[in-house]
Amino acid sequence: MERGLRTGGEGATRAARRITDQASVVPLQCPWSVSGGNSHVDMIEAAATNLRKVLLVDGEAILREVYTEEARRAGLEPLVAAGAEDAWRIFRDEQPDVVVTDLDLPGEGSGADLIQRVRATSLGAIIPVIAVSPGKRAIRGVTDAVILHDVDDFLDKPVHGERLLWRITELVEGRPIGVLSQSGNANDLDRAVSLDRTLDFLQGRLEERDVATLFFSFFATGRSGKLCVMEGKEVIQVWFHRGWPVFAESNIDGMDLSQWLVRGGKVDGDAMAEARTEWMDVDRSLGVVLISRGAISARTMFEENQANVDAVIATLFSWTVGNYYVEYSQSPMTYEPPETVSLQRSPTHYVVEGIRGHYSRERCTEILSTAQGRLEVSDAAPFILRELVDPYYYENVIAQMGQGGTAPKLLQMHPFDKDDDALRAVCALWVVGGVVEKISAEQLRRVRRSTASQADRIREAVASAASREHPDVRAAREARIRARLDRRKKRAAERRKSDVASIMNALDKVSAEVAYENGVKLLARRRYDEAARTLEEAVRLAPHMAKWYSTLAQAYLAMEDAGPEELDKALQRP
Repeated sequence: MERGLRTGGEGATRAARRITDQASVVPLQCPWSVSGGNSHVDMIEAAATNLRKVLLVDGEAILREVYTEEARRAGLEPLVAAGAEDAWRIFRDEQPDVVVTDLDLPGEGSGADLIQRVRATSLGAIIPVIAVSPGKRAIRGVTDAVILHDVDDFLDKPVHGERLLWRITELVEGRPIGVLSQSGNANDLDRAVSLDRTLDFLQGRLEERDVATLFFSFFATGRSGKLCVMEGKEVIQVWFHRGWPVFAESNIDGMDLSQWLVRGGKVDGDAMAEARTEWMDVDRSLGVVLISRGAISARTMFEENQANVDAVIATLFSWTVGNYYVEYSQSPMTYEPPETVSLQRSPTHYVVEGIRGHYSRERCTEILSTAQGRLEVSDAAPFILRELVDPYYYENVIAQMGQGGTAPKLLQMHPFDKDDDALRAVCALWVVGGVVEKISAEQLRRVRRSTASQADRIREAVASAASREHPDVRAAREARIRARLDRRKKRAAERRKSDVASIMNALDKVSAEVAYENGVKLLARRRYDEAARTLEEAVRLAPHMAKWYSTLAQAYLAMEDAGPEELDKALQRP
């Protein structure tokens, strides 16, 4: 069934117009697929009798009504709540398949508190959770929300209903991506990325598997883990949490963080040498050592660390030879990367820009040559294009694909026969699911689909994991992972005692400086009440800054309704 039919609204109408009598998109086959029959009617009837439950939590009544209507049109069973306590009660009673919550909720408990309680349960640890918020200042990007709140995705308000429901469907069923065999047999799938959620690791030569598809496999399946590629003594490692890259490092000349900071003029060479000497004797990150020694400011360190991670990931896509090792974590709750960095770019952006910047015509041709059926633009393409720097360019490329054709025909069409950049754009869209392969309706009917619903699969996994007899985890692999986690926890317990204080002090210092600057601006604009509250926050975070107390006192004295309490505060000094 065409994905657009499950998203509702105008998108479903547009998708329905594109469906022909002879072809249909084959969605991702994954452990949580909806049961299906031998026809589209059977699939629709099965979906109607086995609806997925989505818990929608928002403090605004009008938004709850909109979410409810859109969810029902998309074939979902909506469960709505206005606050955290109501949502928690519904979660326990109804056991939903997806949770969508605003971070700012009325009453007792916030959306973050709700997410924490949900994630602490066996069911909540593995179902998708989406956070939404109207320009949350504490969140600078999706990875910030993934790291801080352990969610699968973060969307800014106002959220388009069709986009929200598309993301829900994608998180539950997976993105329709990869190479589909002409036989239409589910056991004969030869996909471009590893989409089997039961795998715990892969390894081999890069000459045999494309690095971009390995990178995107984490996001396509929503899994945590690590991707490592190496050639000789050079190594690149990227860590993922719930599909999103959160940290990367490399020992390539110029990519090592210490070399990066020195060559960029951010840290003096002698200061870096002294910091590295201390770093070798303590169980703290190099960045924390540099900040604690005063060699670099916290804000600069965070910005440079982010730029370094971006550069390492970009370099990854230039590798064509070497060994790779992919480690998928079976439990996101126990997975801990060595560090985390809040990135502003999505996995889709990294893959698309990596392919456009480093892939040759030969590499793109090899990837696309595995598709024998007709290439079509997927219903996810409009949402995927929003994550790219130049969406209009890709819209133009999609338009030039025409009515669709096989990959060999596409390679002979203008401009793809001579324009390497256009060919790289199509290849990138293929890897991230913007372009998919269609097979005939007859072949679709022969694809064996799961007979268990997504909810049943989740509950079965929870029950199996609770009994410690999970069939997807090998005993030997589980023992090695547990041993590694035990060693990591021992080291982390000692490291956190010093790291947490250093990092929080550095973060408080940055936040205090920003709050003070905003308070001074508000004071200059004669917005005295707001200035006082902002300066109070700055003083709270940095109580040793004597000069700031004077500025705060000015704000108190300038307030029109200043009373004895404010006057007393104005006379206080550190």
